[in-house]
Amino acid sequence: DGQVLTSTGAGSPPAFENAGGAWSFVSTAVASSSSTIELTGIDNTSDLWMVVISGSNVSNDVTTINCRTSNDTSSWSYDSGGSDYSWNYQGAASGTGYAKADSSDSEITLGEDPFTMGNDATNSWSGFVYLHAPSVTTYDTQLSWLTVQMSNAADPAPQVIHGTGLRKAAEAVTAIQFYMSAGSFDTGRFSLYKLAHA
Repeated sequence: DGQVLTSTGAGSPPAFENAGGAWSFVSTAVASSSSTIELTGIDNTSDLWMVVISGSNVSNDVTTINCRTSNDTSSWSYDSGGSDYSWNYQGAASGTGYAKADSSDSEITLGEDPFTMGNDATNSWSGFVYLHAPSVTTYDTQLSWLTVQMSNAADPAPQVIHGTGLRKAAEAVTAIQFYMSAGSFDTGRFSLYKLAHA
């Protein structure tokens, strides 16, 4: 009949950060020649936590990035027993795919073997690391990740890695630690977010 339904804005969807189920910022750590990066405060207010890594450059060439978790609520000592973790990942660089796994390790290796990390000034490592239901104590805590980084070749090649890891203990995970196999994180931002229950 030629009529048009209009709105003054009352029906507009809410902003992403306030929408139900949206990610909420928790904390951030900025690397500056840092041997470790630690993010704490993980609790039962969410079933899914995400660490966003942006533009991390490392001090040493031919190195790999690892992580560990803690179940402490104050001192946050990080589990490092020889069989505390299990992990596997797949990646690709320069048209070559690869995969690696370890079912009993003292850390979770986030990848880059055989294309290890380079420390050129223009190289960086970025990505997402997810912790799934870390407060649940009826089963082991799982991690998953997707990262992009540059290799240590003379002409650094971009590479992508995705993987999953397991803290082999039915206990709450309250914190996560990142560190290099050698050297430190010269730069980079590590930000922790959580997804609302509803």
